[in-house]
Amino acid sequence: MTELQRKYDFLVVGAGMAGASIGAELAAHGSVLVIEMEDQPGYHATGRSVAFWTETYGGPGVQPLTSASGPLLHNPDPAFSDMSFLSPRGTLHIGTQAEVDAREQMIDSFAGAGVEFHRLDEQALHTRIAGLCPEYSIGLAEPSTSDIDVAALHAAYLALLRRRGGDVITRSALQGAERISGGDWQVTTTGGIFAAGLLINAAGA
Repeated sequence: MTELQRKYDFLVVGAGMAGASIGAELAAHGSVLVIEMEDQPGYHATGRSVAFWTETYGGPGVQPLTSASGPLLHNPDPAFSDMSFLSPRGTLHIGTQAEVDAREQMIDSFAGAGVEFHRLDEQALHTRIAGLCPEYSIGLAEPSTSDIDVAALHAAYLALLRRRGGDVITRSALQGAERISGGDWQVTTTGGIFAAGLLINAAGA
């Protein structure tokens, strides 16, 4: 195909979790096309993701972003999903007696952030983990950690994208992109040639 198929406000490369969610949110503000080189969205990293939600991952600098995502994942708007995307998992950090100060520093670093921690002594720790090496004598439980239903979340974003009028084209690998007159992008794919005001790379690694 050599002729321009259609112009969009936004063109997103990749229909995995990043592309689907970005496309769904942008579709509230303009026309969106998401292109995917595989036969179906989410074929690579998203389709292989065993994801979990834990507020302390990434440290205090990242925690506010993680915590901000909690309400949507725990209790989404019924228009987005009629089920929670999270199921309880819990995290247990373990250490030796020499690492008591490190445990307390971790707790202190999240002070005031609303992250729930439970200290575990040796008996409580070994009750939870039978056969644990005896040198591990302290624990720190983080009960809010949960598994994420990646497939359900991905499907919800794809559905939202389509409800908002966005298009998804599979079997459409990116072959090239160049600026054209007016500052738009002309994007050549195996599924056709498209133009867009803004081009977003969500193709992952």
